[in-house]
Amino acid sequence: MDHRARAKFMGKVVMPSMRALFEEFDAEAFGTMDCKTCHGPGADDHSFEMPNPQLDALSGDMIMNPDADHKAITEFMMTKVRPTMAQLIGAPEWSPETPEGLGCFACHPMKP
Repeated sequence: MDHRARAKFMGKVVMPSMRALFEEFDAEAFGTMDCKTCHGPGADDHSFEMPNPQLDALSGDMIMNPDADHKAITEFMMTKVRPTMAQLIGAPEWSPETPEGLGCFACHPMKP
């Protein structure tokens, strides 16, 4: 897809699906979800980069062994967001056997 087609696909397919998932998880925190939620302020002028440096940086250990404060969001991201996004964009989901698949570090920066 060219840039225009990707933007249209994101607006018509990805955003409604992701918004519904995030609102179901926490309507108060994600009730105003828009393109900037994932892509940052660069979403307005299409200058964003992924992974988005404004999202929380993660480490593999944080993902596999989340602390009590992050356990629910980590589980939600791994069981709802990652597989849904992979399906929507027609990409394989990350796994040790499919390291090129869509995973956490497609959106979140890796913590050093």
